[in-house]
Amino acid sequence: MKIQDTNRLAQIATYQQNGRLQREGLGRAPQAQRDGVTISPEAMQMARVSQETDVQRAERIDSVKQAIQNGTYSVPSDAVARKLLEAYGE
Repeated sequence: MKIQDTNRLAQIATYQQNGRLQREGLGRAPQAQRDGVTISPEAMQMARVSQETDVQRAERIDSVKQAIQNGTYSVPSDAVARKLLEAYGE
């Protein structure tokens, strides 16, 4: 049995011809669509608040690091006990 698939060759030829026409500027190239993003004013406000919070958090972390290095950092024992009781459900 012999199978001849001439349609596949025709598809390849059409593809090659379209590529050649586009390179030469003769073919109809589809209009390129551009993706776009719009950020709502609410999202912009949330980003600003987040940046401000990040700055405050970084300052607080730096002060804690400095206190630990100086040996002046103290942990309130009642706060630790409260958190342990909350964690273990008593």
